[in-house]
Amino acid sequence: MDTSFLLFDRIQIREDIHFETFINDLNEEQSLYIIRLALDSAQSKGLFSLEESEIVSKSIRILNRLDSNNNNQGS
Repeated sequence: MDTSFLLFDRIQIREDIHFETFINDLNEEQSLYIIRLALDSAQSKGLFSLEESEIVSKSIRILNRLDSNNNNQGS
């Protein structure tokens, strides 16, 4: 039986055991990434009002900019 599925149209999970391992091993960086994916997915499906969409979009851009700045400082 094929139990493969995608989380937020980006992360492929091939078996239930992989999903359990993925959840149990999440760290802070991965958790933020998952939240970004969830927000992007919800926004692309039109699940937010116009005002909610704007604040979510702005928040994601700020997080991405902070992440980019942190990666550039570490180089």
